[in-house]
Formats: sequence, C-alpha cells, structure tokens
Amino acid sequence: MVDDRGRVIIEQHLETPTEPASAVAEIGAACRAVAAEASVAIERVGIGAPGPLELSEGIIELAPNLGWERVPLRAMFAEELSCAVWLDNDANAAALGEAWVGAGRGAKVMLMVTLGTGIGGGVVADGRLFHGAAGGALEIGHQIIEPGGRECTCGRRGCVEAYFSGHALVEQAATASGDQEASLASVFQAYVEGDPSVTPWMDRAIDALARGVAHAVMLFDPDQVTFTGGLAGSWDAFGARLRAGIESDVGPSGPHPSFGLSTLDGRAGLIGAARLALQAIE
Repeated sequence: MVDDRGRVIIEQHLETPTEPASAVAEIGAACRAVAAEASVAIERVGIGAPGPLELSEGIIELAPNLGWERVPLRAMFAEELSCAVWLDNDANAAALGEAWVGAGRGAKVMLMVTLGTGIGGGVVADGRLFHGAAGGALEIGHQIIEPGGRECTCGRRGCVEAYFSGHALVEQAATASGDQEASLASVFQAYVEGDPSVTPWMDRAIDALARGVAHAVMLFDPDQVTFTGGLAGSWDAFGARLRAGIESDVGPSGPHPSFGLSTLDGRAGLIGAARLALQAIE
C-alpha cells in the first residue's frame, strides 16, 4: 500500500509461484490482507510484471524467467480483486517510482537500468513513461551485443542479459571453475580480489552491460541514469568499470548524464506500480 506522496504504508513479501493462476491467487490474498490491516477497500491496483507486454490488452507476451507466455494478467487481477488494474513492465514501474520520489526526482529525462535475475530498463521523460509504439521499449537486456555469443533465456544468442545478469553470472562462474555451488556473493568477492579464474569473463560481462547501457544513453539522451535491482547491491565491485565503459562507449561528444543508485531500498517497483494507478486519476 502506497500513499499519494509515494510513501509505503504497508507491505508484504512472498515467493513468486511459477504458475500464473497461483501467483494471482496468492498476490490477491496478500492485497486483501494489506487492505484489511489498513481498514480500507481496494479501489485500484498497479502491477509491475516482467515483459515484454501487450499493454493495450494487459497481457504478458513472454516472461522467460518465469516460463509464462500470453498470460492475461490484468484481466486475471481485475477478476481476483474486483477493481480497476493498471499493468506495466516491472522495469518501467521501477523507473516511474524512482523518477517520482527517488534518485531521478527532478530529472528531465531519467534512464533506469534494473540489474537482477534479468536486465531491464525504463525511461521517464517529464514525469511520464516512454513505452514505444507497442509497449516494448527499453528491453536493454535483450540487445544483441555479441552476435552468436552465449545463449539467452529468450532463445537468442549474445544478449546483454546472457552475460551480466544474476543467472548468467552464476552460470559463467560454474563453467569457469567447475563449482556448481557458486554464489553471486562469492563471484563478486573473487572479482574484487582479482581471482584469475573470474576476472577475464567478469570483465567481458561488465563490458557487455556497458555497451547496452551506452546504446540507451545515446538514444534517449538522459540527464540521469539510475541503477537498481539485486545486483546493484554489489556496485562497489563492478560500478567503476561499468561507468568507465559506458562513458568510453558514448564518447566525448555524446551525452554526459549523472549516474547513481536507487534511493528507494528495493521499493522503486512497487512505488512506481502505485504511481501507475494514481496517474490514471490525476
């Protein structure tokens, strides 16, 4: 539950069920529990979901990390909660939240980059999200950076996300060391320590992400780039190389935005999802 000033009043956390109907039922139950705790009725709901989405119909076209395809999520939640529902890409929701009350507040054009299980992005210009013609804009993670490279969960090869994302980093660590129990924490620690079994492929992964972000910077000319997501918590391990790579790829004549981390403690997505619903009545 988020108020009209972007403050989180009540929150619940749960694991995401892998089956869409179960996810809707469990999240719906959590929404009703939050509303009951606050003694209010549920009038509108905003949802951030992995995409790409068919925004006009409220459908998840494909969420490869969940194994979902053609899921009519907006209609399912509208039926579950008997209220109006607004749906957008989860990275877009995070971008909107950050631009509203977070690190991007006051920026004319803010580019958000989400670093987690996958790699996403969003652009907010003058307080409004940029969606593109069909709602598929800013899939930063699915730009092909290395043609014919590592296989991505989307089925193509060489995407940014196939190199720098939660699952990709663990996979590359396991391949390089043979340690099938490698964790992200151990990977970043080894990188900081200069472990020769980690440094070469990690440098390549960071550079792939830098190229993907640089492309977005050149296209949208933001004055602020904000990073969020679980991997951003290890910024000290890779942030300097990433920023240097972005600036090198953009070049001296390109845009020169400010760079920063989310200030919303992992809540940018839920705050932005609430903002979706609030903007609809403004």
